[in-house]
Amino acid sequence: MSLHLGWAVEGAIGSERKIDAAYLSPHIELGYKLVECTDYYGSSFLISEALYGILSVKAKIACRKIDMVSVGFIKEPFGIYSYDLPEDTVQEIAEHEIGGLIKRVELESVNVEYF
Repeated sequence: MSLHLGWAVEGAIGSERKIDAAYLSPHIELGYKLVECTDYYGSSFLISEALYGILSVKAKIACRKIDMVSVGFIKEPFGIYSYDLPEDTVQEIAEHEIGGLIKRVELESVNVEYF
């Protein structure tokens, strides 16, 4: 899985009986490239620097930068970040409601004030 922040143009394609949405953008292509890179980096979850930049302080602390890359259709090199969550760290909580947030205890003390 990968996450990236960018723009896209939506267009309708199809026939009179069925219409599908199509999205065109170099940012869509970058999202696909990041998914392809998950095996190379040994991470199941990659985040682009564009998305990392808008994360909360708590979320940024949980991520680690793994590389700086360049791709032909993006002018400037950018960072790739990973969020590694070992399977044994996720524990089922008896009172948890589906869709609710589960807070990580080690991140509760992080100060989220802006400097």
